[in-house]
Amino acid sequence: MRTISSLLNFSKIKTEYFQQVDLSSLLEDVLLLLNHRLNAKHIVVVRRIVPGVMISRGIEDKLKQLFINLIMNSIDAILDYGKIQIEG
Repeated sequence: MRTISSLLNFSKIKTEYFQQVDLSSLLEDVLLLLNHRLNAKHIVVVRRIVPGVMISRGIEDKLKQLFINLIMNSIDAILDYGKIQIEG
């Protein structure tokens, strides 16, 4: 139910709150934040990202939460000694 509420709230956001966001930099921040969880399960993150190229318009906090959720789901799905590959 929480996910549906989040999606409904997100759809109500006006475009004037959108800004340019460097997704590669944001992703690096998220990986640094989750580094302890990655290390605890011996998960290697392979990045194939060109810095400064992945620019998008959006709400930085919402995009950060999206990346956190995606990576946390990946961590939870890997038993131990796995790999997460990120390309962009």
